[in-house]
Amino acid sequence: MTKIVFDIGATNMRVAEAENGVLKNVLKLPTPLDEEATQSVLLDAMKRVSQEEIETIIGGVAGATNREKFAGFLKENTSAQVKVYNDALMSGLGEAIYGAGKDKDVVGYIGLGTGIGTSRIVGKKIDSAGFEAGHHIIDIFNNESWEEKISGRVIKERHGKYLQELERGIYEDYIRAIALGVYNSILFWSPDVLVMGGALINEKEGFKVEEIVSATESINKALPTLPPILKSELGDNAGLYGAMAIIENELKAR
Repeated sequence: MTKIVFDIGATNMRVAEAENGVLKNVLKLPTPLDEEATQSVLLDAMKRVSQEEIETIIGGVAGATNREKFAGFLKENTSAQVKVYNDALMSGLGEAIYGAGKDKDVVGYIGLGTGIGTSRIVGKKIDSAGFEAGHHIIDIFNNESWEEKISGRVIKERHGKYLQELERGIYEDYIRAIALGVYNSILFWSPDVLVMGGALINEKEGFKVEEIVSATESINKALPTLPPILKSELGDNAGLYGAMAIIENELKAR
């Protein structure tokens, strides 16, 4: 019997086998545009990851995806126990237990990729099932949300080029937009640490965390000090680690 974890984002999906706190046979694939196609690809990927009978399936899907449909499909097509969560919740939980927030009690997580996913983890447990910080309004004049100001989707639609190809002034405007949302999230959540992940947070092609930290510090007026703002330690696999954490917790509770 095997345990499968998965993470389905808007651009890529990952599937792995979880065994004794270790990820095995991690498989990364493009996420199809169609939800039914995504379900089919996921089912096939699970079979590629492990040939054994599946006992448990736990994973996360992007916010716009119908999690109940996904769970229903997996239950109909396997004999496994199934739980499906928001992908940012799984990434935040992974970082809080295995990654950059493992030594802290209150962990805020922001995933900046095709969209913006967020979560708050307290005492190594999910605390933010209803939080959608990516949709809070940061432009009161145009009634635009944080995600409408800065996300992979927005950059592609507005500029049609890669992030590293943008003019420096445009890049700095986006850094400030990120900083505004980060600062608001800190005010809302009071985290001991804020972890930033997602495809757009990387040193080579994306936004640099140290520049986000500097921009956030420059707008801070309410707090004597900001909590540490750290880059994800688990990277693309953060959501898989979060799903595995749920499996490990359930095993301990038996």
